[in-house]
Amino acid sequence: MQPCDTIGSHLCERLLAEGNDIICIDNYFTGHKSNIRHLLSHPNFEVIRHDIVYPYFKDDVMLKDFSTLLNRLSGMADEMSSYFRRLKEAKEKYQMEEDHTL
Repeated sequence: MQPCDTIGSHLCERLLAEGNDIICIDNYFTGHKSNIRHLLSHPNFEVIRHDIVYPYFKDDVMLKDFSTLLNRLSGMADEMSSYFRRLKEAKEKYQMEEDHTL
């Protein structure tokens, strides 16, 4: 969810109304800061302009842990993609060899 798009901003409003603390991380690629402007003065709301594709380090340990988790998940996705690519290549090679032996 991107907090600065229309749906994200409404979700932030709802979570704040329920008494939650919100830290939004958004790169504003698909949303606009104007969608959350009315929330900026709320004491339980914080927004950080950042693309989560890249690590974000701040004094807050939670954000470091979150960034580490995202980096690990990204690495796992790369490994899985590589694994399936090698599996597909091996299958294609096997099928080619099988076709040539018939």
